[in-house]
Amino acid sequence: VYCTFSISNNVATVVANSTNCQFYQNHTGIQGHLYYQSFDVRASQNGIVLNRIGPSSTQVVVNSSYYVHSSRIYTCTDTSVNNLEFNVQNYNLPSGSTYYVKNTRRIDLTLFFNGNIPEGYTAEDFERDYGYLLANPEYNAGTIINNSAEGLETVGFNLFDDELTLGTIDSNGQQVTSTTNLC
Repeated sequence: VYCTFSISNNVATVVANSTNCQFYQNHTGIQGHLYYQSFDVRASQNGIVLNRIGPSSTQVVVNSSYYVHSSRIYTCTDTSVNNLEFNVQNYNLPSGSTYYVKNTRRIDLTLFFNGNIPEGYTAEDFERDYGYLLANPEYNAGTIINNSAEGLETVGFNLFDDELTLGTIDSNGQQVTSTTNLC
């Protein structure tokens, strides 16, 4: 047995009996979709765990004092079942070490943004925008919207308490015709 784990109060406690210890969950992703994955991790002693998603991983330096946040973005390129493995793997913690994983999150950004993911979008961008995006589901980060209008109508109060001059100005900035209205 490489490791044992238990979950209590939304925290996974993993006892690493070897460097092969992995806390993971398989997921079948959609080829071409962009995924965000994150978690917070702390260990009983200083060391390194891996944040794995798909075939690649990044090292996360952990310690016993506080939780360290790790996040990644990954484009799914595989079409097989269980092609996205959410994996927190022991890298160099000694046998018998314990690490704690909480706030695990995986989000399909392609679905989240309805296919309109901003170019070059990073995990840091998503973390910065996440609260706003949840509070404003109509927001579409992949589209810039321009609009034109025939006029503007304001209702409920007077915009002018003086004279308003309407007219036409030529290309030299000279007034050609005008009418004065009292507002």
